[in-house]
Amino acid sequence: MKVILLLACPDRPGIAHGVYGLIRRQGGNVVDSDQHRDERENAFLMRVEWETKRKGLTEKGVLAGCARIAKLFKAEHQVVFPNRKRRIAVMVTKEAHCLVAIIQAQKLGEINGHIDLVIGNRADLEQTAEREQIPFRHIPIDPEGKPAAERQELELLRTRRIDLVVMARYMQVLSPHFLKHAPSVINIHHAFLPAFPGPSPYARAFDRGVKQIGATAHYATAVLDDGPIITQETTRVGHKDALDDFIRNGRKNECLALVEAVRLHCAGRVIVYGKKTVVFK
Repeated sequence: MKVILLLACPDRPGIAHGVYGLIRRQGGNVVDSDQHRDERENAFLMRVEWETKRKGLTEKGVLAGCARIAKLFKAEHQVVFPNRKRRIAVMVTKEAHCLVAIIQAQKLGEINGHIDLVIGNRADLEQTAEREQIPFRHIPIDPEGKPAAERQELELLRTRRIDLVVMARYMQVLSPHFLKHAPSVINIHHAFLPAFPGPSPYARAFDRGVKQIGATAHYATAVLDDGPIITQETTRVGHKDALDDFIRNGRKNECLALVEAVRLHCAGRVIVYGKKTVVFK
């Protein structure tokens, strides 16, 4: 059995010692370990991966042991079993490039996950999903019917046991209710946040005369484009570039940033604390 423990807690002596003691008691052998201390926040963050062949030890037993350690140090924690691929739902509208990039990354084995479902508020990308034999559900959304549509989406996520939701240029704002009941949600925003949140960021960047355009993959929160940042990509632009050039080059940034964020999340390499993340590469 392989196990990854992600831990975030107030800094104090003995945390690493306690974690390694848990691993020893479970007959584990550490294969990777990294940690970070944020002095300003007085936060200790740790990622540790181990293997164990102890007879009779179950995933339930591992989870219980990790929960006890987390409680001892007043820590937020997450346990990942790397041998189990994450079940991913991708939410889309009409632009295909981010969805295609994630599908390609899955085919190449770059992400420890499997796209189990595509949800579209339009039907434009149904054929794209079906060519890859991925179930597609069209759930149209209008302002008055949005709560009912989100209930359908949440039920789909529950019945298909989805572990991660990816907003691949899904041009809708998710409600606090949805985010509270959904698994982790990663969004791609086509700007270098915190600059240009909200709609039409390429046009606003063009009007502002920026020298770099970017894309940001972040965890979705109830505040638009304000979630903890996982990855960012940028491209230089100049005065000879038209708005169409911004958009064309920006799509490459979007694909790179989103795929890398999904890869890191599925590999158990991202810890969220407050409005920030620590990414253990």
